Amino acid sequence: MFAPLAYSPFDSLFKHEWLSPFFICLLSLLLPAFHALGLNNLVCEKNIIKKNNLITGFVYLFFCIPFYDCVNEWFISFFLLFFLKYLFDCYQKDDPFGQIFNSGLIIGLLTLIHPNVLVFTFMIIVTCLNFGNISFRIMLSYLIGMLVPVIFYVCYLLMFEYDFPFFKINFSYNLKLPALNKNEISKIFWLSIVFIISLLSIYELYKWLYKKSLQSRKSFIIIFFYTILTFVFFLDSFKYGYLIIAPLSIIVGNYFTYTKRRSLANILFLMFLVTSIFYRVSIVF
Repeated sequence: MFAPLAYSPFDSLFKHEWLSPFFICLLSLLLPAFHALGLNNLVCEKNIIKKNNLITGFVYLFFCIPFYDCVNEWFISFFLLFFLKYLFDCYQKDDPFGQIFNSGLIIGLLTLIHPNVLVFTFMIIVTCLNFGNISFRIMLSYLIGMLVPVIFYVCYLLMFEYDFPFFKINFSYNLKLPALNKNEISKIFWLSIVFIISLLSIYELYKWLYKKSLQSRKSFIIIFFYTILTFVFFLDSFKYGYLIIAPLSIIVGNYFTYTKRRSLANILFLMFLVTSIFYRVSIVF
């Protein structure tokens, strides 16, 4: 917003095209925190993880460490959390018109910001097939919901005589991962812990999924396909890896909550906490 007289490391770390570094820093603290709280409440409310705890929320915050300046991705992921909630709300509803309409409304809004978000339409089909309530009217309600923000946007352009932008779904797949130097010990340890925990969590879910309730099993099917779609975004750009954090946090939170090997889980959680703190400190300083 205001050009400083001299740039500091803080300015370069939270650099943005038109927002001040201080505002970006504030957003990096608030948005992930609200997202973590909302995700944790969603998981408990929908009985995906029946034991009420804050593990999923903390895991989400630990995963957020490398994504300290992803403004667009913060907002996209935050709104997709509501999209995910409406998908889970379709459980045991014969005609979830309201939930599907609201899902379409969110995708329509996000598509105006980032057209690639339109691929999440696939999740509507997966959800309706998973919950057994797919029909032509359901898909029509989604289409209407998605078109509402588009129609308002077109009316706005016509009213003020702006040119129509060209919306195009484009996945360039030019993924460039941040360089990993031998001196970045905290980063190496953090990535190692993330890799180990993720593998153990996926195995734990695969091993014990059949013992979960029907609602929980069906919810994890949605999470599985949601993870695949977010991974497609990640292949396009490293910053979109932020979108994977939400479904991955649920899977890891499930591991820390239900695993029989409590001693190993406690050690890994403590190591995850410590390495996350050191990694964030190394980024800032």
